[in-house]
Amino acid sequence: MGLAYNGTVNTTRTGLNCKTRYVISMNSPTQTEHHNYCRNPDDDPNGPWCFTTDPDVLWEECSIPLCDDVDITTKPAKDCKDNQLGVDYTGTVSITDTGRTCQYWSRRYPHSHDFTYKLADQQNYCRNPDNETLGPWCYTTDSETRWEYCTVPFCDGITISPKPEQNCRMNQQGKNYTGKINKTRFGQKCQAWKSLVPNKHPFTVKLADDEDYCRNPDTELYGPWCYTTDPGTRWEYCDVPYCGKENWKYGWQGFEDSYYSIQYTEKSWVDAKDFCKSNLGAYLAEITTPEENDFLMNLLPKPTAE
Repeated sequence: MGLAYNGTVNTTRTGLNCKTRYVISMNSPTQTEHHNYCRNPDDDPNGPWCFTTDPDVLWEECSIPLCDDVDITTKPAKDCKDNQLGVDYTGTVSITDTGRTCQYWSRRYPHSHDFTYKLADQQNYCRNPDNETLGPWCYTTDSETRWEYCTVPFCDGITISPKPEQNCRMNQQGKNYTGKINKTRFGQKCQAWKSLVPNKHPFTVKLADDEDYCRNPDTELYGPWCYTTDPGTRWEYCDVPYCGKENWKYGWQGFEDSYYSIQYTEKSWVDAKDFCKSNLGAYLAEITTPEENDFLMNLLPKPTAE
């Protein structure tokens, strides 16, 4: 644990500078010590650490070498998972299913979370601390994408059914969506991806196995879409529901101290207010700031009409 360490390392394992701290001597309160060296005052099992000067990282462990005469055996990393949950996975995958880089667990930017201390020593590796049904995941360094699942291989000899469909989207783009919605938000039937009739396109090979289901192969800003079978309408967005963690579930997305859900239905103000209260247990949003307006506008689909 490095309790006796009194060296002068003053950067964390990821290179952050340690913050200077003041230590009052118990024998003589008039004598104080101030430095920014890594120490282990609370018997942390992972060894010396320090508070950092980075406002987004409260504290982080330091890389302190073991003494020459210390013989220690570390448990090898488990670089595969035995089941779908993969809670025992301790490998080093740090990229999500869609190629985004994972945020360090010890950091709170761009996404604040509750695992800062529990997973502080896990760097930015994919983990499953909350038993997510589809396995290891991580918060991402993309401020627009809070979290995503990771692709972690199964251990040799493990036989398991294919990964379940993801019937909702985790963010506005929804590149994770693999469900079976095959109509646009305006009711148009989707054209099969392997077909070039009535619309020619470059995704016949890439999405040949996705039948006529809504997808987002080109990272369209407003989410999954499809080419339509109507010769007069080349493509349209699809109405794919949101999903997520904590209060982000079932289409609710957070902004400051409130959560919002977009409902695609035409109602008068009075009826909409009653609908929100009766069906969602919520209040009809009343926009009060430009920032709130910008947030809500980003949730709405981009118009497709000419």
